[in-house]
Amino acid sequence: MGGAVFYGEAVRQYIYGNEEGKTIAKSIGVHPSLLHQWIKQFEPFGDDAFEKRYTPYPAQFKLVCGQDYTKYFR
Repeated sequence: MGGAVFYGEAVRQYIYGNEEGKTIAKSIGVHPSLLHQWIKQFEPFGDDAFEKRYTPYPAQFKLVCGQDYTKYFR
């Protein structure tokens, strides 16, 4: 499970289809409340609601940034 396409397809199936949320949620293996969360996110933002909003940085980079921060902002 996962990914913007997966979430968007499930939400569109609910919005534009004729199935109940419980039925869709059961068919994809999620709790109905999770599907309804996705719907609330989708309504104002569309597919952009499910795009990743952060960039993962390597642990070493985070460590160096933290050390620099404490060095200058004590």
